[in-house]
Amino acid sequence: MAATPPGSSAGGIWIQQSTRALANPRVRVGAVPFRELNIDEDEVYDAQRNRLLYVVTESLLDTATFNDAMGAVDILDEQNQSMITPAASLHYLVLSHGKNSGGAYGLYGTQTAPCPAGTLEEQNCDFAADAIYRSTFRGEAGNASDYDDIIRFFSRVDEPLWKRSEIDADDIEELSPNNVAMGSNAATVDLDVEGNMLARPSGTDPGDIHTDRFCEQGGTDCFDHAVIGSAAGMQCPTGQYMTGISAGAPLCSPVVSIRCNNNAFPILQGIDPITRLPICAPVPPNPCADQTISLCSPNDFTLLAGPHGTIRTATAGASRQQDYRCDNGSWVLDGSASGVCTCTAGVISTTNTSCGVGFTGTYTTTTSLLCPSGTTTTTNNFATACTCVGATIPLTQACPSGYSGTQTATQTITCPLGTSSQTPWVGTCSCVSQPDIVTTSNCPTGYIQDPLSLPNPAIEETEFFNMTTCAHDPAITTDYNCICDTSGTYTDTIPDTSCPAGTSGTITRQFFRDGPGCTWGTPTLTPSGCFPIAYNWTTQGTAMFSGASSPGSTSVSAGSSCTYADYSASTEQNCYIKIGSTYDIYKCLCQ
Repeated sequence: MAATPPGSSAGGIWIQQSTRALANPRVRVGAVPFRELNIDEDEVYDAQRNRLLYVVTESLLDTATFNDAMGAVDILDEQNQSMITPAASLHYLVLSHGKNSGGAYGLYGTQTAPCPAGTLEEQNCDFAADAIYRSTFRGEAGNASDYDDIIRFFSRVDEPLWKRSEIDADDIEELSPNNVAMGSNAATVDLDVEGNMLARPSGTDPGDIHTDRFCEQGGTDCFDHAVIGSAAGMQCPTGQYMTGISAGAPLCSPVVSIRCNNNAFPILQGIDPITRLPICAPVPPNPCADQTISLCSPNDFTLLAGPHGTIRTATAGASRQQDYRCDNGSWVLDGSASGVCTCTAGVISTTNTSCGVGFTGTYTTTTSLLCPSGTTTTTNNFATACTCVGATIPLTQACPSGYSGTQTATQTITCPLGTSSQTPWVGTCSCVSQPDIVTTSNCPTGYIQDPLSLPNPAIEETEFFNMTTCAHDPAITTDYNCICDTSGTYTDTIPDTSCPAGTSGTITRQFFRDGPGCTWGTPTLTPSGCFPIAYNWTTQGTAMFSGASSPGSTSVSAGSSCTYADYSASTEQNCYIKIGSTYDIYKCLCQ
């Protein structure tokens, strides 16, 4: 794929090139890869059952080269102005070729209709070397302004610092090639943390941070983790609180202040009841101020101020409109534009057509432009311009597949309404003989082909052609050369029920295909012998007593061996587990 030059294709994928100066300006064009995206194939077709077109920046397909700022696709409006900033920075777009299917590809990868040359849609299906596409208002005038494509696109310029690990979705990986700061805007080492860093427990994961020593930034003035992690720990005097550590000793204060130290989350919302840490929130997104835009002519509409997320609809001209969305202080495009800037109502074209068989005269079809919508409508005067005179039309058709001959019928057009009726098809159709269908197959399980039958097939079945029904009859076996495979064996293992109590063993059975009808016959038996069963004293429930100074004279050690007689008696007995110098006492059963 890397060797395919822009403006050409390989393996069903077209290659284009961005108009931006990028390290990798290549763009791939093809059908939506539903298997890679793990979506249902029915979701990648439009209403005309054509495949949706997928245009994507090549460098964004690989995690090793992914960069949000490296989008390579451009999209223009009807005035050839880029609809995104910076131009040619789309990550990807998905396109339907609309109702006319111009340039679209169907289910089997063949083109449904040719790319409409000389129209606004041509930009979306000519697969030129430059990755440039068009989104504009709908037009069905039958001229260069025709456009019914539907486009959805995506672009983002921020660069993420983290991503979920492809090995374990619970882990994250750093993406930045530079140092990473937490709680500040300046990182001087690989991971620079200003403020608190918390490792929370989750499930069986204790959420530990592993280290041998804690040091100041220069690598000196260190202290061992045991100073704060051992049983002795650190303590402050009664009525004071530990606020930090200095020179291996606690810093204590009678007053503790809680604040949000992360500049990205400076607003204190409360205290977490479990971790006792502050709950911090980011500053709310900025609202958008009034902004004058150019829709049909310079500065012809003003977007009124609104909070983050507000959607305003700008209108101008005859019926032109475009949605804008407030995105953290900036008005951005939201979807495609519709309508037209200028509109002059009137007739676009007229076509004269003969009224057809059964009628006299010529009728006129008129296409007109409607305002202010800018859409077209088509009318004709067939009802008033055409006079019904009636007609009788002989019809001829070939017999159905598998038959020879022709059939005839008569179509009659009756006045004054010009209604059409047809007689039944009549004629003789003769069956055309077809060759018999012969199929071969291998022998079923447990059988092999008789060597004396070679080179004939193992099993042959024939579907004979029946001239009466003019169809193939059900298959019948016309040759069968299979014999029982007596070399096959089958082996399994069963318990040896003859072993004495307290012992166990197995019997291995080997079967041969020597039974009636090539079935498994009487097996040969091979016993393994009988061996003592291992029994152990097993605790039942929780300890009856903890911290005893001795196990007691009648106690046994939990987990030690016991006899078959103990197992048969099924009687509980005191047992112990030694914990240091003391004993926990349980009830045990021999199991």
